[in-house]
Amino acid sequence: MLSLKEGYSRKRQMSSAVLEKKDENLKDAWFTRCEPLAKPKGKTALIIGAGVAGLATAGELAKNGFKVVIAEANGEVATNGSGNHCGALMPLVTKPGVNLGRMHLNAFLQAVRFYKATLPKSLIKFNGCIDYAFDDELIKRYGSWQTQSVEDIFKFDDSLKPYPGIFIKDGAYARPREICKFLSGGFEILFNHEYESMAHLQNGKISVKFKNGKNLETDILVFCTGSKSSEIFNGYDMQISSVRGQVTHLKPVLKNAMPLSAKGYICPAVKGVQVIGATYARNEIYDTPKVEDNTKNLSDVSEFFDITKATIIGSRVGYRSYSGDRFPIIGALHDEEFYKQNYKGLFWSKNKDNNPKASYEKNVFVNFAHGSRGLGTAILGANSIVDLVLDRPLCIERSLFHELHPARFLIRKLKKGLKL
Repeated sequence: MLSLKEGYSRKRQMSSAVLEKKDENLKDAWFTRCEPLAKPKGKTALIIGAGVAGLATAGELAKNGFKVVIAEANGEVATNGSGNHCGALMPLVTKPGVNLGRMHLNAFLQAVRFYKATLPKSLIKFNGCIDYAFDDELIKRYGSWQTQSVEDIFKFDDSLKPYPGIFIKDGAYARPREICKFLSGGFEILFNHEYESMAHLQNGKISVKFKNGKNLETDILVFCTGSKSSEIFNGYDMQISSVRGQVTHLKPVLKNAMPLSAKGYICPAVKGVQVIGATYARNEIYDTPKVEDNTKNLSDVSEFFDITKATIIGSRVGYRSYSGDRFPIIGALHDEEFYKQNYKGLFWSKNKDNNPKASYEKNVFVNFAHGSRGLGTAILGANSIVDLVLDRPLCIERSLFHELHPARFLIRKLKKGLKL
């Protein structure tokens, strides 16, 4: 049913549609949506993790009437990948039509809207940013956008120095740690509450146990657990890894008004500190900053200034989670054993459209594996989860949402007949 209602921004009216009969086509049945929460008004939500993903998810749920509590394993917000002094908001640019790039562009646009509407200007500056094509492969990739109608988002310029590059119009430099502090205002946050286990209760609630011995009951549970996700979900086939990243803090050395990204990146100076970075060490745990990592960070931005004149005034180590296919992992948490039993014949079946609907851990969701661009994709995750909980239209097209599904790695193995 189609109708008109009051528009947004400068629009007087906009079209609004309601789907009166749901599509019962069970193609890709393993990706069917979970059941929405019945009568969500006034229900409780527990978020595990107080980084950008957790706080954004908490905010979106609170706006829709949920009583939100956040549990954080450490003694303050933003202690891991979300805790940097300064970072860049920019999409990953792939060749046109590549799903990974399409997803990142969608996430970037959602994040721009969210931050512009939510944050004070002191925490994020939308001055644009430049992503340089420092090798022939990138020149070819970025140059392929010259024939696309995206100039209001980004534009390739082969006259830029020291390399050709893409200017991203609404790219920004942001202060992730301060953003997390701002977003946490007004929420009940349980610090030093490290997740241990969960159990579904007969009353429909979820009981969550923490390693400090405390328990909490909630209507919905959302894991925004970053690099800890690989440990928490080690019994699931999700291909999550933890990546150590080190950024270097310099005394201001370059007067750039926007982030510049090539082999490494350099943000504009904020409060006497200029951030460059970042290293990438998969599955390495070492909390102390390394001299050699600072050296590498400097080398990676040597095209932009004389690094012999740089003065290092600090470093920071953080850990991020990545997935095996570089997409974030966002959505309802699937029932792993149901999938293994009910879809085990996918490798042999000639009719892959005749399968039961997916089964999920009731009212349990995940929003992690955001890698180095979590300022953008974390917002997509928050919006997507609320869409599922409230049974709203998805904020991203269905084919891309399937690319984010927590069970996608398991399904790929089942289709290929690989050992689980």
